[in-house]
This record gives sequence, C-alpha cells and structure tokens, in this order.
Amino acid sequence: MSFDFSGVGYLIAIIFWGFIWAFVTSAVISNKGYDSDEDNVKWFWLGFFFGFFATIVAATKPSKITTQQTNNSTQVRRTTIEDIEKLAKLKEQGVLTEEEYNKMKSDLIDKL
Repeated sequence: MSFDFSGVGYLIAIIFWGFIWAFVTSAVISNKGYDSDEDNVKWFWLGFFFGFFATIVAATKPSKITTQQTNNSTQVRRTTIEDIEKLAKLKEQGVLTEEEYNKMKSDLIDKL
C-alpha cells in the first residue's frame, strides 16, 4: 500500500511560503515605526494570506519614525527662533550687550 504525499507536500510548501511572507511583512511594518502588537499581528496575517502584495502595501505606508522626527526638528527650530527673538528684545532693552547677544545667539544656532 502506498500513499501519495504530493498534495500534503504542496500544502506544507504553501504554508511555509505564507509564514515567510508573514514574517517579512511584519518586519517591514515594524521598521516603519508601527510597533504595537495589534499592528504586528494584523500585518503578520495580511502577509501570510496575501504575501508579496501585503509586503508592497506595508512598504509604501508612511513611516511613523520620519513623521515624528520631522515634527520634533520643526519644533526645535521654532523654539530656537523664538529664543533668538527674546534675546534681541533683551538686547534692545539694554539688558544684554552686543557681545553677550552674539555669543548666546551663536550658541542657539549651533544647537540646530
């Protein structure tokens, strides 16, 4: 009596291939800054069932990391400009000398 395992082997290969794409998709989405367990599980299963297509969609999602870094750098620049304006007012009021103003201003600009 002989068994034909070609159907079972094919099924195992499909499941194995699904897990490969699931882990790849989950890694891509995690590297883009979507680190919550809910995101990882959702994208894992999307990668398992839709493979390459889910990975492409995950790769085209905007990165949360870049968005956060951009917001932080914009806020730092805005704060620095406000600080320079405050220094200029202090200089105009005579609280700071020209040398003190220039030194503090260059220190603030160097922080950028």
